[in-house]
Amino acid sequence: MERQLLIAGLDGATWTVLDPLLATGRVPTLANLITRGSKHSLRSTIPPISSAAWVTMMSGMNPGQHGVFDFRNLDLSQYTAHDERLANAGSYSVPTLFDYLSQANLTSIAYQVPMTYPPWPIRGQMVAGYPTPDHQRAYTWPPELAGSLGRLYTHSPDQIGAATPAGQASIYHRYITTMTDQLIQLSRGSWDLLMFVNGATDGAQHRFFKFTRPGFPGVSPAEQQQHGHLLDDIMIAADAELGRLLAALPADLDILVISDHGAMPRPGQAFNLNAWLAREGWLNLRAGASATRRRSQQLVEWAKQTLPITDWAKRRLPARFKQQLTSLRSGAGSIDWPRTQAYRVKLSHPIEGIHLNLQGRQPAGVVPTTDYEPLRQEIIARLRTRPEILAVCPREAAYHGPHLANAPDILLQLQPDFDGGADLAEIVTPIPAGWLQSISGYHDLDGILVAAGPSFVPQAALARQPQLQDITPTVLHLLGQPVPANMDGRVLLPLLASSRPVVVSSPLPNTPAGDNQLSPDEEAGIAAALRDLGYIE
Repeated sequence: MERQLLIAGLDGATWTVLDPLLATGRVPTLANLITRGSKHSLRSTIPPISSAAWVTMMSGMNPGQHGVFDFRNLDLSQYTAHDERLANAGSYSVPTLFDYLSQANLTSIAYQVPMTYPPWPIRGQMVAGYPTPDHQRAYTWPPELAGSLGRLYTHSPDQIGAATPAGQASIYHRYITTMTDQLIQLSRGSWDLLMFVNGATDGAQHRFFKFTRPGFPGVSPAEQQQHGHLLDDIMIAADAELGRLLAALPADLDILVISDHGAMPRPGQAFNLNAWLAREGWLNLRAGASATRRRSQQLVEWAKQTLPITDWAKRRLPARFKQQLTSLRSGAGSIDWPRTQAYRVKLSHPIEGIHLNLQGRQPAGVVPTTDYEPLRQEIIARLRTRPEILAVCPREAAYHGPHLANAPDILLQLQPDFDGGADLAEIVTPIPAGWLQSISGYHDLDGILVAAGPSFVPQAALARQPQLQDITPTVLHLLGQPVPANMDGRVLLPLLASSRPVVVSSPLPNTPAGDNQLSPDEEAGIAAALRDLGYIE
């Protein structure tokens, strides 16, 4: 065994939150690693959502290669732009870091890395990560490993959502402690790579950002005084438990601390693409549809906030009814498709998409293929004049690979103080107060990277911003392995003390990592976990 590497994933961690804690000495483990190594901003995927991001990290590939863009599958045959199936480990067939190390007879321990359910055989051990059908239960490879671990969480998503802020923080604290206990247990064997992802750092930001920003809508000064420390407390606990884990591991360990994306307070206003497309003449509504949809959506939101509809009930809704609800919330049912040339594709903040309603592709496509590119360029040009838009590009500028055709035709990045919205009448509208209260933290494109240990250069400087897809090529090279030629990421050589040249190899063949056909109860359990943090509605 030449080197051992720990990859510590702090899901959603951002320097915006961590820098003040570093400055006041409240995250000493990270501070020590930065002093010994180097600190960087890590660019996420487009869009910066955990499903796409962690698969990109594990594979070294962009979503156009691995096919995961969201927690739901993009589907051009549906005018909602998604189908009702949820992405899982069977949704991508590209090899991962764990597969390449297994082929090289190196042993990995993968603990709660998102998008690894169902777990699959590797050389080593795998505890599947978010989302799983039951997040209290360990789903593992080998299967018998689960019996020795016990529960991961002590509460269900429903119970976390219903708890007070202090109660939610207590749940996260217990989870982080349990995670460290189990990691120490797993690390007692022989291994080359130990990777874990702490999901509490992301959950806390989704829930507690509202208490950290004075004047956040619906939050009183008294509530901010009472709960303003909760987000910091979770980050401090994550740092302390990382320190406890490191104390149980070899002293000469190499360490990477990463996040899949950053975080920020949720914007208070929405830019409604479909309303803008209608104003520009590229989208048409059915007669009376806008007012009818607004009343219907208000009813749906009222029911969502006030009626005790449990996940048990939601999982038993007929698939057609769930599709109708999705259509209602997205506005798809109000659009006159034979008279519409372009429409919104909901992605994840700050990224939005637009599809052209192309003949032969969409069910009621009207845009001739000869008009596709001129129309796309015209829409892009007009979007660039909008103050709500930071950047816009055709999909080929962001992705490449066999799944490119699943991506929206146009991608745009909103300004930080705007979210995407589904209103059909007004281009800019306020975000409903209830939404801001339930999910007050959103994702940002910039996460964190810290590299420390004997194999890394102290205070290393990088000429370009590292990207999430660079992590797996860098890890393979660090562990003495070749880098597959089809990876989009590049080895971050300035981080590494060794001047050994990068060796390029042929990739492993694509093989589905798991079974893509989940049972209704599996789908329902995963959907409950995704709704808990606002990833699906």
